[in-house]
Amino acid sequence: EARARLAARLRERPPLLLALLLAAVFLAGLTVFPRQVSYRRAEYRLGAVLPKPVIAAFDFAVLKDSAELRREQDEAMAAVAPVLVLEDSVAVEALAALERFGRAIEALRHDPGAARAGDAGGVALSQGAYAVLLAQGTGVAFAEARARLRALHARGVTPPDLESRLAGSGRVTLAVSGVDWVGPTERFAAGGELRRGRESAADPFERTVAELVERFAWPNVRLDEQATEKRRLLARDAVDPSVERIVKGEAILPAHKRIFPEDLRRLESYEHWRENSAAEGGRERHMALLGRSLLLAIGIAVHVFFIVSYRRWVLREARDLLLLAGVQALALLLAGLVLNGLRLTPYLIPVAAFGVLVALLFDEPLAIVSSAFLTLAIGLLGEAGSDFMLIVGLGSLAAIRSVRELQDRRQLYRLLLFVPLVHLGALGALGMLRHTPLETLLADGLYLVANPFIAAGIALFAVPLTEALFEKTTNLTLLELLDLNRPLLRRLMLEAPGTYHHSLMVGTLAEAGAAAVGANALLARVIGYYHDIGKLSKPDYFIENLAAGRRNPHDRLAPTMSRLVLEAHVRDGVALARES
Repeated sequence: EARARLAARLRERPPLLLALLLAAVFLAGLTVFPRQVSYRRAEYRLGAVLPKPVIAAFDFAVLKDSAELRREQDEAMAAVAPVLVLEDSVAVEALAALERFGRAIEALRHDPGAARAGDAGGVALSQGAYAVLLAQGTGVAFAEARARLRALHARGVTPPDLESRLAGSGRVTLAVSGVDWVGPTERFAAGGELRRGRESAADPFERTVAELVERFAWPNVRLDEQATEKRRLLARDAVDPSVERIVKGEAILPAHKRIFPEDLRRLESYEHWRENSAAEGGRERHMALLGRSLLLAIGIAVHVFFIVSYRRWVLREARDLLLLAGVQALALLLAGLVLNGLRLTPYLIPVAAFGVLVALLFDEPLAIVSSAFLTLAIGLLGEAGSDFMLIVGLGSLAAIRSVRELQDRRQLYRLLLFVPLVHLGALGALGMLRHTPLETLLADGLYLVANPFIAAGIALFAVPLTEALFEKTTNLTLLELLDLNRPLLRRLMLEAPGTYHHSLMVGTLAEAGAAAVGANALLARVIGYYHDIGKLSKPDYFIENLAAGRRNPHDRLAPTMSRLVLEAHVRDGVALARES
């Protein structure tokens, strides 16, 4: 009852209903649009010959090969000298420690029993060095040690771990008061140099001074990791990624010229910059969206024009409009899910399923127009491509023709046979035309063989559902009604055999007549089978069911009663049909 009231309200306002349905189809069509404006790169092969020249539409840089660029960047980073820093506080602390040690030695000289010589100041010197200091005092030796320490710390003393890291670097950068000094690593004093100076000392006094210098030459050079890494990154970024520049209007590749490696590098660089330009162009994205929307609106308008001009009867029933728009909207939503949601190949979009649905629920011409609309919308607006439009479009046409004038359920299997053959034939022709690799053809062929099976499954599931929801009758239901084992026909055969035989004959004659004039022969046959089922309520009152020798019951009835019996069998037949 509620559905009837809604249908009545919609019938009262057909323009509003049509506008709502068109808006729904338009919104569903938006789902097939690419989520981003994607630039489809042209594919170039080494050794190929292009029939047309490739002209630069803008200035661009020809990029180096990625491996070559990475090698140059690595070389630039490796060439950056490590950045070192002198820590002045270390030299001050080292000299202060030397002075404290000197005072400790002087205290020992004045009070030899205060402590053992080896413990003076906690500094480990040889016994010979202590003997020299205790005998001669600290004045001359410490003065010489201070001078040498100042010179060493001015040069820079490297710690052992840094010494090993600098072994492979020929040059280093020393940051001093904001000024960079760049030079060899030999500038700095290391532990090996100090040790060799001590070992090469010729007399005890010189050896004592060398030991003092070695003990108090504290490392004051530190590697600035952050500054070094920053300079290496700057050096990497400074590497020019291009080998040359092409100006706007210049021929990147002349026509009929074979593509050599240097040509391929120019072409790939051009495609790279074109792709970046398409991805960054906000205005271009908006214009592309507007263009797609206009094309979608034009496609819907052409579809409506066909219905208004050649299938006006669709507009008379709100449920027919709702059903047709629902089929189109669901098809577009499914295409959007496959393309943008699941990111699958467009060859899996079962356009044929919706063409078959429209063919079974309406008629073949409307199904062809609907399939053409879906194929063009998905191919052009969803960027499925011209191959999709050709292959899937032909497959949809084959599917619609397979269910044309459906007289037997086995005819449905023609869809599963003919459509894959059409798909594979079109794919093979395109493959030979474009020299497509065999592995690509096999992968696409697998999807195209699976497509009609998906379409058939969707159609078989959707047909009974739409019949129940929209009170439509398709040839599939008519085929079921022709089953002679259905309850009404079995009752007719057992209880009214004459009427049963008469109905079969009428159905056969009606089918032949309908086929001759181009009408629905299957529907005519069903009507013939069931047109007299109302006689089941009083089979003996109809002469074809009278046994031989039996008197006609109408002989005992008044003419008005006979008329009522004859009229009642029509009402009884309608009631029986609704009950079953």
